[in-house]
Amino acid sequence: MSENQEKQETTEEQKAQESVQETSQPASEEKSAENLAQDDSQENASAEVSERMKALNIVLNFISVNKPIIFDKAYKTGVVAMAIFDLLKMKSDTVKIGNGNEIKLDTEDLIVASYMANIGFIGIPEYILYKQGQLTDGEYDTVKQHVKLSANAAAAISNVAPIAILDHHELPLGKGYNKKMSGIPRSSYIIGIADRFVGSIHMVGSLYRPANSRFDAVTNAISMFDNTSQVFSINEINEIADLLLSINV
Repeated sequence: MSENQEKQETTEEQKAQESVQETSQPASEEKSAENLAQDDSQENASAEVSERMKALNIVLNFISVNKPIIFDKAYKTGVVAMAIFDLLKMKSDTVKIGNGNEIKLDTEDLIVASYMANIGFIGIPEYILYKQGQLTDGEYDTVKQHVKLSANAAAAISNVAPIAILDHHELPLGKGYNKKMSGIPRSSYIIGIADRFVGSIHMVGSLYRPANSRFDAVTNAISMFDNTSQVFSINEINEIADLLLSINV
């Protein structure tokens, strides 16, 4: 790839990420949906934004107004996941789907998957989300449905983003939601790390368990990815840990 092509790819990636991050600010900043829409319009005047990024902004803006706690979880997970993708210089992910076939997720697909991985929580009953105390097995099974709900919502924007979303709660050695042992996209693992990290220091503290310290949150996020996992190298694990220890979310 030529230097000019690399510069062009980087520019397009920055435009897509800036579109989401600048037009979908956390609800704590108390921006109204109308103001967010105005900001989006102003940004589009100076930079070309794809239809997929516009659609993602609309979804995030709506949720920021109507479900602010869920928005906070979804938005921060997206920010952290994209920071990890950037750290690892992952502009895309290629997933093997059997019979020698592959599907490629481009940068915008990764953005959609990262920011929408937890949107499905809007379909989980609030008495479960805000329950004081430990969830029952049945309630936990209900919570796990947010993955499919998120994937279904993302499919309206990107037909391949659900591939990364559906497995983002899978872990090495079959210790995730569905006990999968193989075929898990690298992008799913990254979104999962971001999800566990944000959940440990933010979402969990606002729901039914106290939040962890940042160090404990980082440990919780990456503890399964040691040198036996064959998902990330030791250097990558250490770099991700350093990023999580310092990232501002």
